[in-house]
Amino acid sequence: RGSYVGAIVDGDAVKVVGVAAEHHPRLEFLSGSNVAFLLDAQFSDRSILRNSIVNGKPGSEERGGKMPLVAGTPYTLVVKRVSGEYDRAGGGFEVYIDGCRRREFDFGDRLDRAAITGARLVPPTPGSPG
Repeated sequence: RGSYVGAIVDGDAVKVVGVAAEHHPRLEFLSGSNVAFLLDAQFSDRSILRNSIVNGKPGSEERGGKMPLVAGTPYTLVVKRVSGEYDRAGGGFEVYIDGCRRREFDFGDRLDRAAITGARLVPPTPGSPG
């Protein structure tokens, strides 16, 4: 659980170390009141959900890629802010799990290279699906 308030610019990374669980938090990168990128491991359907939320409305979900986490085991997640090398909208986020780049979970900017103003780890709601 936690949050970071402050600019996250190209080359910056956020690292989360934890133990995978059926009910788990999600990582969100904020741009003002919008969520520029959210990453949420969904054990119920064995996928890693990626999306954005702009003006209160979720965008199109991305769920490709095989679930790399196993419930009850430790993991390290690193999400790095990048510029044009990940080119869908000129930049985005690279995802690393346990030290390995996982390109299938990368996410392109949807907010016109929006300034990232912080990141937060959101705990699950009790009783919510994994």
